[in-house]
Amino acid sequence: MTVLVSGATGNVGSEVVRACSAAGMRVRVAGSRLSVLEKRYPDLERVELDFTRKETWPSALRGASNLFLMRPPSLANM
Repeated sequence: MTVLVSGATGNVGSEVVRACSAAGMRVRVAGSRLSVLEKRYPDLERVELDFTRKETWPSALRGASNLFLMRPPSLANM
């Protein structure tokens, strides 16, 4: 079972990563700033996912059996 977690650098997303990892799930973290994800989660798989760029969606979602999607606050006014 693989869960894809966006928003993993935030308060809620980081807790989702922690809980899923503790439950033995395979966790992939997704975001538009891969360098930030790499620093925070060097031992997890990281994939690019930019909500404003649809071309990043297929590769980010590939292989995920579960999703936790946290929309970036900046998209609220779009």
